[in-house]
Amino acid sequence: MQMANNAGKKDKKEIEEDPVIKILKRRYDNISRAKRILLDEEKMSFIFVLNAEKLPVEETKKAVAMLETYKIPRYPNNK
Repeated sequence: MQMANNAGKKDKKEIEEDPVIKILKRRYDNISRAKRILLDEEKMSFIFVLNAEKLPVEETKKAVAMLETYKIPRYPNNK
């Protein structure tokens, strides 16, 4: 009945103590930390090693394009 009285609204403390919110917040923090590392050119870059065959070459082109789309550094960095 309490939820009906305040139209289902929760105060900030209730929301922060909600176990689902805690899990989502932890996941968000982990993803944010991983993103910072992936985008830090001093800490991270990708080096592609592949077989000189059609499929691996095409997959590597696709991977490089994906990294460029998300501005993730690769080596050598072709600026």
